[in-house]
Amino acid sequence: MSSKGITVVYATRGGMGDVGKFAALHALAHGNNVRVVALSSGKEEGSDLGCDVDVTDADLRDDVKRRLEAAQHEFSHVDVDDPDEARTALEGALENTGAVVACVGNRQISMSRWGGAAMEILVGAMGTKGVKRLVLLSSFGLTDDNVSGYWIVRVMWAAMLRTILGTARRDLLQLEAAATSSDLDYLIVRPVGLDPRAPPKGTWTIIRSNDRGSIPGLSISKSDVGTFMLQEAQNPTLHNETLLIVPSMSAESSS
Repeated sequence: MSSKGITVVYATRGGMGDVGKFAALHALAHGNNVRVVALSSGKEEGSDLGCDVDVTDADLRDDVKRRLEAAQHEFSHVDVDDPDEARTALEGALENTGAVVACVGNRQISMSRWGGAAMEILVGAMGTKGVKRLVLLSSFGLTDDNVSGYWIVRVMWAAMLRTILGTARRDLLQLEAAATSSDLDYLIVRPVGLDPRAPPKGTWTIIRSNDRGSIPGLSISKSDVGTFMLQEAQNPTLHNETLLIVPSMSAESSS
C-alpha cells in the first residue's frame, strides 16, 4: 500500500476492543507509522485509554498492560457521546492515513451498544479525509456463515444473539452496514471464539463467504486476529467481503 500510515481504532472495554489493542501493539513493535485512537462512552465508561486486556496468561496480560501504558502518550481518546466532536476528532486522527483497523463493537451482556453509531461516524470521517481501506472486526453468528462443525455450539450462539444478546446483534449489524453501504474498500472479519485462554500462535485459517468451510476449533487468540487485521490493512489482499477467521487447521492452510 502507500506510504501513508495506519490508524487503529479500538473500544476501551470488551474483548473485541482487545483485538484492536493487540493490532496497535503489533504495529508499534514493527515500527509502523501508526496512530491509535481509543473510543468510549465518556458518560458510562470514562475517558481512560483502557490499557489492559482480558487474557488468561498472566505474563502476557502484564506485558500488554506495560507496553500499552508505555505507549499511551501517543494515543488519543474520542468520546462517542458527542457525534459532532467525535467526527472532528476522528478526522484529525485520520490525517495522512492510508487504512483503518476498527475494533469497536462488543458482545458482553452489560455493555453499552454504541459500536454501530461510532462506525457511521468513522466511515463519514474516512470519506471526508479520503481514506479508502477499512478492516473491521465483527462477530461470528450474526448471519449464516456457511460453515460446518460444532453445530450445537453454532446454533446456541446464534440463538443467544437473537435473544439475550439481541442488542449486541443489532449493534453489530449496524456496524457492518456502515461499511457495506459505503464506497470504502472494506474487509469485515468475523472471528470464531475470541478466547482469553487461547495463546498467540501466529497462524489462522480464513473461510471466505463463498467457501463451505469447517470450523476446526472454537478458540482463536485476540493477538492472532489483530495480526491478521493489521496485515490486511497494510497489504490488502481481500476486498469488499465478509469472512471468518478460525483457528489454524495446519501450518500450510494458515495465512
